Order: sequence, then C-alpha cells, then structure tokens
Amino acid sequence: MTGDDGTVYTYRVQWSTLYPVAELAPERLQAIVGPTDTPALTLMACGGAFDEATGEYLARLVARAGRVA
Repeated sequence: MTGDDGTVYTYRVQWSTLYPVAELAPERLQAIVGPTDTPALTLMACGGAFDEATGEYLARLVARAGRVA
C-alpha cells in the first residue's frame, strides 16, 4: 500500500478463513472485521458454493494481513 504521503507499507497475510454467510450476524462480523490493535488490512470476498436460486454465494472469504515493519 502507498500512503497519501508516498510512504510504502508492506503487509503479510496472517490468516484467511471461509465463513458461511449464516454465521455472519452483525456482532460476529464486527468481531472479524472490526478494529485491530496493530495496523492491518482485512479483505472480504464472496466464496463457497453459489446458490442459483438466490443468486448469492453461501460464504465469505476473509483474509487479514498485518503490516510488516
């Protein structure tokens, strides 16, 4: 990542997990993607099986990356 001031920051993936959508109630989601104690990036993407009837994926892939010093 490059900051507004041109500083380049490097991140390394610490973990990734596939979560069923049914398990992502607002409080659970906040625990996964909420504030961290150290600089981090949290990415979320659609994943898992695709439900043709609803037109939605049944899971979310979440990856957390921490900033490398």
